[in-house]
Amino acid sequence: MSVYGRLIIVLFAGLTGCATIRVTDPPRAATEQFLMSQAITSALSQLKLEALRDRKVWIETGYLTGAEQVIVNGEIRQRLFTTPEQAFAAGELRERLLVGGARIVQEKKERRSSSKSAAAASASTGWKI
Repeated sequence: MSVYGRLIIVLFAGLTGCATIRVTDPPRAATEQFLMSQAITSALSQLKLEALRDRKVWIETGYLTGAEQVIVNGEIRQRLFTTPEQAFAAGELRERLLVGGARIVQEKKERRSSSKSAAAASASTGWKI
C-alpha cells in the first residue's frame, strides 16, 4: 500500500468519529406542558388589574411552592420545591401585573399598596382574599 493510501485511511478513520443517539425523557410530555401553560395563562387573563395601575406591588410566591416530607437522619422534615409549572405561573403573574401598569417591588416593605387594592382587584373577579 502506498503512502497516500495509508494517509487517506488514517484521515478517513480520524474524521468518522463516534456517533451516539441521545434520547431524553422529560417528566412531562409536550402536549401536557402546553395544556398546563394554556390553563395558567387562561386563569390569569381573567384577573382585572386596573385597581393596581401605578401602584407598587410585592408578589408573595411562597404559596406557589410544593412541599414534601422527607426523612433526614430519622427526623421527618419538609422540603420545599418549585415545579416548572409553578415557576411559569409566577412569571406569568408578574408579566400580567407589569402589562396592567403595576410596579413590582423586591421587598414587602417597599410596597405602597394596601390590602384594599388587592381586594379591589379580586372583587372584580369574584375571588376572596
